[in-house]
Amino acid sequence: MGHRTGDEVLSQVAWRMRQALAKNDFLCRVGGDEFVAVLKQAGDIDEVLARIEPMLGAIREPIVDFREPIRLDASVGVAIFPDDGVRESELMAVADERMYARKVRRRGQE
Repeated sequence: MGHRTGDEVLSQVAWRMRQALAKNDFLCRVGGDEFVAVLKQAGDIDEVLARIEPMLGAIREPIVDFREPIRLDASVGVAIFPDDGVRESELMAVADERMYARKVRRRGQE
């Protein structure tokens, strides 16, 4: 559907994700279709996953502004500061590892 459509989809997804987060949390795009959401005052992984569920629901809502609806999904990895690391590189590595582990588990359930 072209770069313009891809850019518009990314823009809409980012807006939806931000709307689903709490006021004090923030979202940034780290490249391509990868985003990082920083949740302040988050507890354990289960609490984080519960808090981002509305964001995942917003991503999964079809985007209907085009010839045909565009359906998306997201893979999520979680890292908790300082338990999983104190440097960005450590936290990103843990989150990536957990994201890929979740993908493997999800594929096994299909």
